[in-house]
Amino acid sequence: MTSNEALARGRAEEFRRNHGVSESTPIGDVFEFVKRTTGVDVLSVKADVAEHGLLMQDTASGRACIAVSVNAHPMRQRSSVIHELGHLLAGDLYGGQTLPSGVRNDAEVQADSFCRHLLLPLSAVVDGPSLETSDTSKLSDLVQTFGVSPAIAAIQLRNAGRITLRTSTAWMNLSTRQVAAVHGWLDRYDQLAAASDEPRAPQGLLARAVAAYQSGALSINELAVWYRRDPTELEAELGVPDESPATESDPWDSTASIFDAPDGR
Repeated sequence: MTSNEALARGRAEEFRRNHGVSESTPIGDVFEFVKRTTGVDVLSVKADVAEHGLLMQDTASGRACIAVSVNAHPMRQRSSVIHELGHLLAGDLYGGQTLPSGVRNDAEVQADSFCRHLLLPLSAVVDGPSLETSDTSKLSDLVQTFGVSPAIAAIQLRNAGRITLRTSTAWMNLSTRQVAAVHGWLDRYDQLAAASDEPRAPQGLLARAVAAYQSGALSINELAVWYRRDPTELEAELGVPDESPATESDPWDSTASIFDAPDGR
């Protein structure tokens, strides 16, 4: 029987191949990455501290979206987005099983492993000499370059045979902020933390909202709420809406669903 780890790794490697992302290439903005590769919108909202991420789907249309919590832990937020992507690709939405909070089954284990292998492929860490516990410079490089937590980097390094179980355990207990402070990029980490601590609206929804505004179907005040911008300044950037009668070529479809369907459905 194929293990959860092997299944998830294979799924992550296939996803990178299918979308032309080499295994040595870090994934940048995960919100944009998921939207571009799957058509699924991602948003961040204020939520309970215990809530990290949620995958939702409209059963009628099949359209899905991912919601993650606003927090000052950017690597955790990135992992939450990709964890939910793992559920989407595995078809976990169709299982019909609801688990109590904190309970982990095969689907959760696979989503965690998928996240780890997609964000930091083993091939990106396998080459090189063994590492010592006292020198965390390589750990810092991986955390900063690939946007992962020290725990994810430590697990991948251990799986690649670069560090011992003892070293892995020690490094998994480090926070990203600690690593950044020691290795001189705390200011960059603080910038990332400030960004992840702000709500972020789904790109697809905002694009549709702008189209609605430009067609006269949505007010600038409503649009400004989503953008969290001053209405007057936003109107100056977007211009005055075209209030002429809609035509068949009008891009605004009032009957369309808000969120795009997975894989363009």
